[in-house]
Amino acid sequence: MKSILWDKGPVVSRPYIYDRVKQGIIDYPIEKMLQEEAPVLQLPNFTEQFNLFTDASGVGIGAVLNQNHRPIAFASRTLNKAERNYTVTERECLVVIWALNKFKTYFGSRPVNVITDHAALTKLTNGKNLSSRMIRWALKLSEFNIEWEHRPDVQNVVADVLSRNPVGNMDGSQISCVALRALA
Repeated sequence: MKSILWDKGPVVSRPYIYDRVKQGIIDYPIEKMLQEEAPVLQLPNFTEQFNLFTDASGVGIGAVLNQNHRPIAFASRTLNKAERNYTVTERECLVVIWALNKFKTYFGSRPVNVITDHAALTKLTNGKNLSSRMIRWALKLSEFNIEWEHRPDVQNVVADVLSRNPVGNMDGSQISCVALRALA
């Protein structure tokens, strides 16, 4: 059971431990906690605001679409060789564009709240001295009705785990329940 609590991947420099374990509830049975807190995908309510949590790491990108703190969809993929050479800001922008395109059938032209741990992205439209790639991506982002929100890395845990442990280019139906429980 320890492999579920600790990420032993070569990319991660620190272990990921469930919040309850961090808070000191260590003697609570882990199996029971996994069953109680397993992420269950909900159907979208098209009258409510969509939240898109995104994160990028050196090897992958990850995103979670949710409403009312309940997940609607998870997505992640690995970065190709060229994308691994992007700057941190370019990788963070890449994941936002990729996730918006992946989930645009859910929100269409309605506003979507993009939550990122990279503060520079929230000011992308005001940026000066942008590279040609970032200018193209800023134009692409203008197609969407985005409300930006910055949150520290500790409040964006699921997208962070998805980006550090990408499952490739899968859609949600190919991810097993066990994998989702491990990411919770």
